[in-house]
Amino acid sequence: MTASSDEFTDFLRFGGAAPPDPFAALKEKVRRNPLDGAALEELAEAQIAGGRILDGFATYNTRISLGNVSAPTWARIGAAMDRQQEYAQAIACFEQSLSLEDAPEVRHMMGRALFKLGDVDASVAFHESAAKETGNLAAWLAVATLIPGAPAATPETILAARQAFAQVLANSPLANRMKRAPKPRPRTDGPLRVGYVSSWLEKPNYMRPTWALINNHDRAKVEVHLFSDSAEGAEMIGYEPHPTDVIHTTGTLDNTQLGKLICKTGLDILIDINAYSTPERLGIFTQPVAPICLAWQNHFAPSGLPGFHGIVGDEQSVKPGEERFFNETVHRLPTSYLTFTVAHRAPPVTDPPCLTKGHITFGSLCVQYKLTPTVIDAWSEILKGVPGSKLFLANRTLESGENRVWLTERFAEKGIGTDRLILDGGAEHYDYLKNYDRMDFALDAFPYNGGTTTVEAIWQGVPVLTFDGDRWASRTSASLICYTHLKDFVAPSRQAMIDMAIRLGNDPDTPARLKDMRHGMRDALKDAPVCDGRRMAQSMEALFDRLMDRQTGPQADPS
Repeated sequence: MTASSDEFTDFLRFGGAAPPDPFAALKEKVRRNPLDGAALEELAEAQIAGGRILDGFATYNTRISLGNVSAPTWARIGAAMDRQQEYAQAIACFEQSLSLEDAPEVRHMMGRALFKLGDVDASVAFHESAAKETGNLAAWLAVATLIPGAPAATPETILAARQAFAQVLANSPLANRMKRAPKPRPRTDGPLRVGYVSSWLEKPNYMRPTWALINNHDRAKVEVHLFSDSAEGAEMIGYEPHPTDVIHTTGTLDNTQLGKLICKTGLDILIDINAYSTPERLGIFTQPVAPICLAWQNHFAPSGLPGFHGIVGDEQSVKPGEERFFNETVHRLPTSYLTFTVAHRAPPVTDPPCLTKGHITFGSLCVQYKLTPTVIDAWSEILKGVPGSKLFLANRTLESGENRVWLTERFAEKGIGTDRLILDGGAEHYDYLKNYDRMDFALDAFPYNGGTTTVEAIWQGVPVLTFDGDRWASRTSASLICYTHLKDFVAPSRQAMIDMAIRLGNDPDTPARLKDMRHGMRDALKDAPVCDGRRMAQSMEALFDRLMDRQTGPQADPS
């Protein structure tokens, strides 16, 4: 038996002397009675809580070998596996638990693990059953958060799920309990006061579309207010400060306090960019907190929340006639609703690997939960249609060997062997971007498309194959790519995308075309609307003006 890495660290820390064993008493209890399942479980939980993860799982394995493991114990083992991102093993534990006792809280945990591996329809079903049985806010939140990416969902069911969650949220402690509604401030000749709510201002990858807009605002027209849950003084990489900008640190405020602060600031327009990525802040919008409240950036579906007056998209993301699937008024920009200013350090563009490998490599760096069964179906069909081709996937979930086995089994069910798959884990951003050197074409996930992933792929010279989907979440890449020179890579349907991938993969001229395309990609993108932050700011400011004109015009509601 070899020492764990934690034990080796302790050995060095204590200068070679044996460190005190914090679990000595529990180990002695087990030693005195090796068949005491309760004592083994107590030791395992203590080891895991104390950071001795491998030791804890080894102790749990000993407990399992004794047999007669209870449903709650299986659930605890599964929860521990889930915390370590061992989702495949967690699912197996939850299945054991549910086979012994059908508990709604275990269904909720099962739903979380299934989602992390991409089985979103099954995940939503587990969460929904738990939510209906218990009324639990977390279960309703899970349904509302995940359903835009569930293949079986429709625009109607997405809206219904989010409105159902909003009703539960309104009666929860997270709801905004302000007693006074915001009133429009008297208009002056000065700039509009526009606020942005975010919990992610220090996350550069997440904030690229936001900074592309804010940095290009005309400060003669817009006074920017940032409401930030980040720590005071946190570095906001990519943000270009302006003397008139105001930053409000809000991390210590509850939703009612934040709502009151926003009202007190006297904004004309408030824009939320958190959406369901920050569930604890959704309660702000159980009522309006500014005269005009808009959903943008991370909102790619109806919010369901009554605090929003409008949602900002474009002509690609929300088609004519689809307004009925939103509780907000849909506002369409004349450009992509997302714009990226590329300021991050990026590796140089390389030749496509097919020039030296002798085969086409398709790939994706989307997070694992976007790789739904329908995605695996489509990508398997592409691999079958392009003999000798490979599929390269890399994400943090695939750092687990058991998670990789789970995924390879899903492809095996579709007739794709492990020799066709190249699987890798996560990496720091620069090295993550170098993964694009390993693929000829990037394949978009659906129905939950890439966003930043899509733009990063094409910046690295790799064309992204996508299609015009059935909902906003499955049109995000199309919205971005249609405002570049790569429109031809947006297919009209899922099958058309598969056919396009097969055609390109089998075309003998593809390697030479890809080489030329890759090395000219960045220059082409620099002049494309998708990278034109100034155009984006002008489009948004024009929307602000229209909304203010409606509010102060003769048709405005006098209340």
